[in-house]
Amino acid sequence: MIKTSLVLLAISAIIAAIVYYRFPKHSLLRPLAYTGAEHCKGCHDTHASGNQYGIWAASAHAAAYTALRSDSATQYAAAHKLTIPAENPACLHCHTTAYNVTAEHKAVGYRPDEGVSCEQCHGPGSDYGTYNAMKDKKLFVKLGGIEGAESDCIHCHALSLHAEHCPFQTKPFDLIHAMQVIAHPIPTHNDAAPRE
Repeated sequence: MIKTSLVLLAISAIIAAIVYYRFPKHSLLRPLAYTGAEHCKGCHDTHASGNQYGIWAASAHAAAYTALRSDSATQYAAAHKLTIPAENPACLHCHTTAYNVTAEHKAVGYRPDEGVSCEQCHGPGSDYGTYNAMKDKKLFVKLGGIEGAESDCIHCHALSLHAEHCPFQTKPFDLIHAMQVIAHPIPTHNDAAPRE
């Protein structure tokens, strides 16, 4: 009786593990989670990766949350009787990644103070953040990865100042220039070796 119970328990554990690790991406059993840019850094902060992490870290996206704590943002909010920018959902929507997702969708490494990070464009990285997924685009997508598109930008950046936009955006958004600024392609094999 005890042997049968142990065998059934072991089989149940194996089935549960298979379901947990292989269940489709938007599973109730295992929701995708935002891991934070530091999770990406290990592989994407190298010459072979095109220093993608470094490009992001030097960008305005990385400083987007910090901007909410600036004197000008605080003064603007006070003058217009608005919530503190770093706590205002209207500001956090564009100045952080995953500002409004529930705790179960945030892994231990997630930090809102990373600003607009990798996962804003590429989706929550809990499942696709592996070496194998990064080498196989189909697997990357199957595990919840998103390539990222120009259309993602206009959720926060207004193409026209006639549209509702952040008061600190003082000119229309130049999508073509912005895409060049944040471009972070993986180098081709010939470009991967350091130049002498």
